[in-house]
Order: sequence, then C-alpha cells, then structure tokens
Amino acid sequence: MDWLEVSVATTAEAHEAVAERLMALGARGVVFGEADGAVVVTAYLPEEAEGRLEALAEEVRSLRSFGLDPGPGTVTVRRAREDDWAEAWKRYYRPVPVSERLIIVPAWEDPPEDGRIVIRLEPGMAFGTGTHPSTILALRAIEATLRPGEAAIDVGTGTGILAIAMAKLGAASVRAIDVDPVAVAVAEENVRQNGVADRVTVRAGDLVAGEAGPFDLLVANILPDVHERLVPEAVPRLRSGGRIVLSGIIEAEAERMARLLFAHGLIELKRLSADGWTALWAVRP
Repeated sequence: MDWLEVSVATTAEAHEAVAERLMALGARGVVFGEADGAVVVTAYLPEEAEGRLEALAEEVRSLRSFGLDPGPGTVTVRRAREDDWAEAWKRYYRPVPVSERLIIVPAWEDPPEDGRIVIRLEPGMAFGTGTHPSTILALRAIEATLRPGEAAIDVGTGTGILAIAMAKLGAASVRAIDVDPVAVAVAEENVRQNGVADRVTVRAGDLVAGEAGPFDLLVANILPDVHERLVPEAVPRLRSGGRIVLSGIIEAEAERMARLLFAHGLIELKRLSADGWTALWAVRP
C-alpha cells in the first residue's frame, strides 16, 4: 500500500494548529522537525487524502486570521511505500523519558538500566509513540491517579501505549479499545512484547460500546469532538470514585472540556499542561 508523506513548513507558534489539520485528514500522528529555520510537521496520510491537500495549503495560510503566523506554509508531498514509512519512523523515534518512573523505548533499542519502568514500542502502522505532549500528559496523569489493583480502560488506544503503562503501573485489568483494526493489531503486539497480555485485552470497537464496566479509571487521548461523544457514554461505566482522564486537548479547548465533565456530574480534580496542550482528570462522586 502506498502512503502520502506530507510535510508542512511552518513556525513554532503555528505547528500545533498545522498538526491538528493533518490529523483531520487522516493522520494518526505527526513528527516535528526543523529545516532552514522552519518547523516542519510531517505526517503519513492514506492515498485518498490527496484530493484534499490543496485545501490543506489554504487552511495553513488562513491561520493568519486566527492570529497565528504560518511562516512559509509550503506543503511538500511524496509517495511512500509501507516499508519506507516504517523506516522513516525509526530515524525520528528515540527513547522518551516521561518521568522519574517511566521511560518509553523503541522496540529496536536497548533500554537504559536506571530503574525506570520501561514501555517498549513498535509503532508499526499505528501512531502513539509517546513523543507528543498529549501522550506525555496522559501518562503523567495515569501515574498520578492510578492505584494498584484497579480496573482501567484506554479508549482510542493506538499503539497501546497508555494501556501498557496502566498495566505496568499496577492495574489488575485493562481494556484497550480502538476503532482502527490496524491499531488493534499493533497494540496487541506491543502488549505481548511488554509482557502484559495477561492483564490487557485489546479489541476493535467504537468508544465504550459493548463495555459494561465498572471501571476505576478511564483514559482517552483523542480529539475534543470525540470526547464530547465519549463522556456521556463513559460516566455510567465508572464506579463511584472512578476517575476519567481526557487528553488530546489544545489549551483553547480546555474550558469547554471542563464544562463537559461538569455537565455530566464529574468533579474536576486537576489539569496538566505542556506546549499548548492540556489533560484534565475528574472523578465521579
């Protein structure tokens, strides 16, 4: 299968907005780099997105109307075979220290022997390498709120990174759900490689449909519009005292997501922010 490698040259202030637009075109993640003083945002898109790339260039230019300088705004496209895609990620992907307790290590590298809990990942054709601020925030929230022996669920699991972290941090059982069957296959392999298949169950599904619960912790690193669908379905599946962590939220959307949680009877506990992104977690009374 061929993919489109799409790179957009922009600025530091606009790179997150550009990434959001690439995600809307079907990218499951992005890589940030630098070239000639510009921030370069690169994503791999399915071939059917080709007809929408002219509109992408216009959307990047229109960021000025939102007070953002898009910089060059140039869009470069090349076709990439599936094996090219995989090798490209290996060039960019390096160990990611999350905290004093957690580190993410590519499957092809040796982990450091420093006592931290190691999450080994092979991205495959699913995104979620731990390099994006929204993933780091979700991991830090999990580390702060998960209690050993709890039942947890990861909605929109991608590579399985959050589900694996919950198992390694002591969850007794974790459900990992993704609507994309490719992501499910990648997550299953990562779960196996990390030795947590006895506690993590991966399946294809739409949000929490088919999940009875009750859960002590629900985590979702997905787009705000999907959170709006998820929260009303998730609350009845949380125990009293159960927590929900929402990540994948740009700071401008944080208040709207906080109101969403409040409207469904949840009490906000804390927010974490980094590089223009926010994670919120709340509790069901």
